[in-house]
Amino acid sequence: MNLSAEDYNAYFVEKMTFNTVFTSLLLLLGLMGNSVVLYFYAFRMPRTEDRYFIPYLAVADILACAFGSVFSIVINFYRLVFVWDNLCKCLYFFTWCTSGLSAAMLLVIAINRYLKVCRPNGVQMAGKKRVGALLIVFVLSILTTLPLLFFMGQVNGYVVYNERRVNVTTCGLMTERNDGAAKLYFFIEFLLSLIIMICTVALYVPIGISIYKRFRSIRNSKRIRILLGITTSEVSEDAVSDSSTEARRVSSPQYKETLQQVLDTSVCQRKNSRRRRVRHNFTSMFVTIVLFYVLSYVPTFVLIIIPSKDPFGFWYSLDDASLNILVILKRAFIVNHVVNPFVYGYFDLHFRTIFKSSLSICKKPSSL
Repeated sequence: MNLSAEDYNAYFVEKMTFNTVFTSLLLLLGLMGNSVVLYFYAFRMPRTEDRYFIPYLAVADILACAFGSVFSIVINFYRLVFVWDNLCKCLYFFTWCTSGLSAAMLLVIAINRYLKVCRPNGVQMAGKKRVGALLIVFVLSILTTLPLLFFMGQVNGYVVYNERRVNVTTCGLMTERNDGAAKLYFFIEFLLSLIIMICTVALYVPIGISIYKRFRSIRNSKRIRILLGITTSEVSEDAVSDSSTEARRVSSPQYKETLQQVLDTSVCQRKNSRRRRVRHNFTSMFVTIVLFYVLSYVPTFVLIIIPSKDPFGFWYSLDDASLNILVILKRAFIVNHVVNPFVYGYFDLHFRTIFKSSLSICKKPSSL
């Protein structure tokens, strides 16, 4: 009895059931979460400088999550009988393009944070410069992935199953074009991705050092105010009691005027401190996003490089558990586009407050 590609593909679809369900869940979470972020940051929240790039990043994540997840699910169902050459090219192009766009936007955000935190008095990315940066990353993302339309497509090959040779058709790097040009392109593409990743992480190192120094100076200023007996909301109850007693004991007009000036200065410092804490909170949020970006893309790169010499022999010789685990790791880049809304909800307290209030408004009619 001859085993056809359709028979082996049906067997393979069954093996990939867990991965298909997991990817579908990521697709649902990514589309819902990023759509909520896009709606609230674009229409319900003030467009501050700290939040400027978030709606654009949400759009990029929606597209990357949609194309990446749909591509993965389609491959799970038609991995060995993929006969649509143009569809293969388009899925590869849009998946890589949108993922690259999201990664490039993280680099732009890192540059913007670096200028604000480490070079506050220098040239800033504002106005037309921000629009120009978005246009540059958009155009470059398209240009760098255009060669995929030439290199990727329908691939004919064979796999050995139960000592039988099965002729299959899949979607991948076309063997007749697997020459020096293809190798050079993918080397440059991986190198560019690596450079973006390293630069993004490197920019947050001085940002983190600067934030640490500023928070340490804030803590030192709090200690000084406590020692001087200044009554602020940030001072402990004992210090407030001591300073109040001292104020009652010394009631001269000069003392009151001097104390008022000090208190006004303290209020101004508290406002500035609050602004810095909000800005630092946004920086911590973007640092977390970059961390997920690095952790999710590294296994993807590794599992693209390792099986490249013999993809058929590598992927189709694995047992069910190993296959599902390695495929999930290869597609871990999708997780990067899913987690961002949850990161926003954790770090951006204003977003969390407005989102909760919207949920409470939606619940009220049902409780009547």
